[in-house]
Amino acid sequence: MKSKTPAVFSLQTGYMKGFRSEMDRHDLARSIPFYTFGGTGWGGAQSELFWGGLYLSRFGQSDGAVLVKSSRLPYGKEAAVRDWTHSTIKEGSAIFPFMKELLSDEVKDVVHAEANEHVKEEETSVLHRGGTVNGVAVEQFSVEERVERLTIDWVSDQRDTMYELVGPDGQVYRQWSVAEDATGYFPGAFHHSFLLTAPIPGRWEVRAHTSQEHYMLSILFHKKSAVTSLTASDQILLKKMYTIHHIPMKSGKKPSTLITSEDLSSLPLADFEEGIHNITLDLEGKTEQGNEFQRTVIQTVYVDGKGNIY
Repeated sequence: MKSKTPAVFSLQTGYMKGFRSEMDRHDLARSIPFYTFGGTGWGGAQSELFWGGLYLSRFGQSDGAVLVKSSRLPYGKEAAVRDWTHSTIKEGSAIFPFMKELLSDEVKDVVHAEANEHVKEEETSVLHRGGTVNGVAVEQFSVEERVERLTIDWVSDQRDTMYELVGPDGQVYRQWSVAEDATGYFPGAFHHSFLLTAPIPGRWEVRAHTSQEHYMLSILFHKKSAVTSLTASDQILLKKMYTIHHIPMKSGKKPSTLITSEDLSSLPLADFEEGIHNITLDLEGKTEQGNEFQRTVIQTVYVDGKGNIY
């Protein structure tokens, strides 16, 4: 997607957690007044930031690109949390009235509860796929019972690809929405998206008809009780697979990939050289009613030169 730059690389959550733990403990950090702003708007449906906000909603409120809780500093003052998107929060007309209060020393702390960060009854879990396609790409996935809605987001470097969603009953859905990415994570990419209510359980597939493209497919399952636990009593886990990409921080060192079904606790991540571990866990199983499910869990871990894990 042409977004793999050193700047984007440094924003990975594991690396930033290590950076913050190092910087935040300095006395100088607390001697400088910091003020933060948070946004909770995504824009209208089908807008550029809507899909980012929808994906991030399972972690808390966001402006379509950054979580409200990620915008805060433990030693800073929160100036305001409003219905701003990641785009409007940078506009002077939205922020300058609060800047005036900052300059006149009238800032009061915002009570975090005002951001309405309450746990919702509906939970969301996700499945990720991706790669490169020449011709026709077919990605299959399973939908289990009690899924109320599906959100399908095919992020591609092509705008005019034709997509089809095919249900277990053979019905074909072709009315996809397209919007250029505005999160900053995928510059020049396009979100091809489809929202479906009350999907029937069974095997579904997405078809992409194109000459050549790079893509990432994200499928969000909205239901009352999300399949995210490995020990839930109403599901049987049949397969789990870890894919761990180790990216060394030292120049000249080559990245390596480890694929294993062993528990993550048995892997000596601290023994690796300083670097980033991008960990993807793919889960497959069956519910108590015999319907198949698939999910993806992604985590980024940073190991520093002393073997500390963040």
